[in-house]
Amino acid sequence: MHSDVIGWLNQCAQELSLTQFGELLFSLWGIWKERNDRIWNQKQCQALDVSVGLVSRLQEFRFHSLKSSPPKNRGRVVWRAPPVGLVKINVDGAFHHVSQNGGLGFVFRDEDGIMLGGGAC
Repeated sequence: MHSDVIGWLNQCAQELSLTQFGELLFSLWGIWKERNDRIWNQKQCQALDVSVGLVSRLQEFRFHSLKSSPPKNRGRVVWRAPPVGLVKINVDGAFHHVSQNGGLGFVFRDEDGIMLGGGAC
């Protein structure tokens, strides 16, 4: 039995594969995001809507995590790993001025380039 979340996460990190642990963290982030939307933005979703959204984002996370080789570098800046023990967060976004719609995404990666989590809205 775990008396704290950190202990539970440490055990999960030891017992799950890196892929499974990444998916767990991504899923927990989705639940935390819903909690924050309820508290800070007064947004209410039904449990089914939250779970469908989480499954959809998890499928996208899996798709992008499984990409084996990036497209050929066309003058883009090459990603550089953070120092050992740190996590790098990459963020990107887009906005369409006519429709007034936009979105953003972010990815957390460790010093080996392993995707630890991410999200989009």
